[in-house]
Amino acid sequence: KNSTIQESLEKRAKAMDDISVAKAQGLPSLSLVGNLGKDWFQQAPNQESFSVGLQLNIPFDSNFQQQYQVQQDRALYRESKAQAQQEIQSVLLQVWQSYFQWRSSYRAYRAATMQVHSAEKALSGIRTQYRIGLANILDLVTAEENLISARITQAEQLAAYYQYQAALYSYTGSVPRSALTSMRK
Repeated sequence: KNSTIQESLEKRAKAMDDISVAKAQGLPSLSLVGNLGKDWFQQAPNQESFSVGLQLNIPFDSNFQQQYQVQQDRALYRESKAQAQQEIQSVLLQVWQSYFQWRSSYRAYRAATMQVHSAEKALSGIRTQYRIGLANILDLVTAEENLISARITQAEQLAAYYQYQAALYSYTGSVPRSALTSMRK
């Protein structure tokens, strides 16, 4: 479904067709020709004439232009085939890299979510300690900064998760079903 791969494969198919055309130009050809006519003369009766014939064309390529064209088209085919293979390998590499980055970012998001929960519990405990006088204001502010930092990290990891997911969809040439249904509404 990837458009870049599709373009490369189309170029390869066109190059293959060009080889067939170049080969066919150097082959003999047989043509069937026919003629039907009627002559009107004032002094003679009307005459009808019919003719049918076969025509054989045998090309003589004295400067080897046809063979050169076939070889050139074969070289272009090999080049387009190599480009298509390179494009396929490149896209596969991008897909795998995006997939593993996507999975890693999901794990990092889960870890950041656990860090937020841990920071919330720590802040709750320090607030309780602050109320009863066991912690000072500096401990409370530090716990709040830790919670804010954990939430920022969580948001960054979630953004990275969606970024790598979009890259994965882009490289595979697919669109998730949820996006299709939201576009229809």
